[in-house]
Amino acid sequence: ELRASVLQQNIGFSFQDTATTEGQKHAVEFHSVRIPSMARGSMQTDPGKKWATLRFATGTISIATISILIGLMFFLLIPRLWIGNRNFLNDDDDAPLARHASLTGFTEQVTLGEFGEILESTEPVLEIRLFDHLTGEELDVEQHAAQMGYSGEPVFRGSVLKTYQNGRWSAGRFYRGSPRLPTQVGRNVIRQEIRLEPIGTRFLFGLHPILGCRAEEPNIHFFRNILSGVIITDHKRARPRREPFSYQAFTPKLSRAQNSPLEQPVTNTELAVYLRTGYLKECLEIPGNLQRLTEFSKSKVDSSEENQTIARIDQARKLESYLRDSGEFSYSLNLSIQDASIDPIEDFLFNRKTGHCEYYASTLAMMLRAVDIPSRVVSGFKGGDKSILTGAYHVQQRHAHTWVEAFIDDSWVLLDATPAGERSESVESMAPNIRSWQQLKDALTKFWSSYVVTINYRQQQNEIYEPLRESLQESRSKIEKTLGPLGKPAKYVIEFLTSPKRLLSIDGAIFVSSVLLFSFLLVWGTKKLIRMLRLLRGKIQKSAQARAGKRVEFYERFKKIVSEHGFNKEFPQTQREFAQQVHTGLCNDWSESSVAQLPEELVELYYTVRFGEKHLDRLTIDQINEQLTEWEKKLVAANGIEKLA
Repeated sequence: ELRASVLQQNIGFSFQDTATTEGQKHAVEFHSVRIPSMARGSMQTDPGKKWATLRFATGTISIATISILIGLMFFLLIPRLWIGNRNFLNDDDDAPLARHASLTGFTEQVTLGEFGEILESTEPVLEIRLFDHLTGEELDVEQHAAQMGYSGEPVFRGSVLKTYQNGRWSAGRFYRGSPRLPTQVGRNVIRQEIRLEPIGTRFLFGLHPILGCRAEEPNIHFFRNILSGVIITDHKRARPRREPFSYQAFTPKLSRAQNSPLEQPVTNTELAVYLRTGYLKECLEIPGNLQRLTEFSKSKVDSSEENQTIARIDQARKLESYLRDSGEFSYSLNLSIQDASIDPIEDFLFNRKTGHCEYYASTLAMMLRAVDIPSRVVSGFKGGDKSILTGAYHVQQRHAHTWVEAFIDDSWVLLDATPAGERSESVESMAPNIRSWQQLKDALTKFWSSYVVTINYRQQQNEIYEPLRESLQESRSKIEKTLGPLGKPAKYVIEFLTSPKRLLSIDGAIFVSSVLLFSFLLVWGTKKLIRMLRLLRGKIQKSAQARAGKRVEFYERFKKIVSEHGFNKEFPQTQREFAQQVHTGLCNDWSESSVAQLPEELVELYYTVRFGEKHLDRLTIDQINEQLTEWEKKLVAANGIEKLA
């Protein structure tokens, strides 16, 4: 057992001893052998050790982290000298762009019924944040919309549809004399920061009225169609875009006491253009197949008293209330047609009496025209969700909405005949089950698109270079005040780092190379110093152990036992020589062979512990002590002398 334990400690063998009745025969069962390390090709394998250790994991993570940080530094600091929709090798303005399907309901022509396709989608359309341009304070979108006069939810105006024929709406022409919107309108305004997804439309959305617009990208101009009031970009930038388009829109600070967006007065210039182009007459056109609707609309607004004429605004409100509040109509996305032989509007008004906002708006617009009130259909978005992660107001396709603008008393008045409660329930039912995950997905998508795919030089200047320059300048001032004359080298380094042009020059390459070389030498020298300190500490510990010696308890007990039987170790003798002396003496004096063999086994174990730096476990030490006790008893019995206590 003693030999098996020693071998197991030293060379990795495991033995099991079984005694037989015939004598001291040992049956040795082989369990395992530790295979030495070997090299196969260029890979070294060590079966005795695990390769997936904590050191391996931390080293891999550290290298990956450093690589990512270096790559991120180069990605952020290298200026984006060009970016956009143009092909780098082909600067032709007519080069084809990535094709995006236009969002139904926001194109130049819309077929009645197709608008419902987007009402079931949760795809993001735009993100909007409001700020007081004078103070920089961020405003809550819904609270600000309520202050402006919107009831319930904010309305983001988009495209305007004027001409109707056989179930199809069209936007009409763009007035060439439309003014360009300014990029600066003073500071006492509300700034709308809008990020529009690439939905394949040239119309821009926002809270109206809009006084001015500007984009993050240079050389982009905005125009307001003097006829419809829609906002679009210039012709070259109005095509479908690959990436989201970020812009700012400025709107006045309105309140309920002032003219709200629900009633927008028309200027004299706009009124003159209306009269010259016949725009208001076009907003009164009714197809000939809507005769039944015309007669029905006139009957709804007739005065109950003789010779009394109802005001136009009251007529409009009465028709709006009939569709919205009478209880005869309901909101639904089911667009099944009952009578295909008549116009879809009359089928909705007289037969189905159920549909979504597009049918309500189209019907109200035709009914208003039937009583000589110019009207037009407006497509946009109503409502949205505030992100719990970013605080921004997110609008999805399911928030798409259609309403009516009626020209009454030289103002465009907003009218909405859609039942608000039923529409809100329908919009809410289309919301994702777990909104926080959806908002997290939208936030990550926005970050990837804005700061990875479409990041440009202006963004780098505003969000990276300028904050970095300001931070370094503050640090330089503090260093100069603290170090005095010694702060000049630090000042030079800071000025060098805050100049991208110098970083991208030969001096910059030399500077970066020097910094990398210095960092490498610093890391290498630190590792060498740590290794030398460890070696020095090990040598000091070994020297101290050599001077002090190491006491092996079981060997000291062995010497004490044999000394009582006349064996004493002399000073020049080694431990092995002394063991051989004891073995020879026991073989001559006692016939028990096991008694004589133990000293040589113990001395081998002694050398292993004393000079091999091996540490025996508690079980092995207990086994050795038991062997010594039995051995001592056998010595006493063989010698015929009782051991004194």
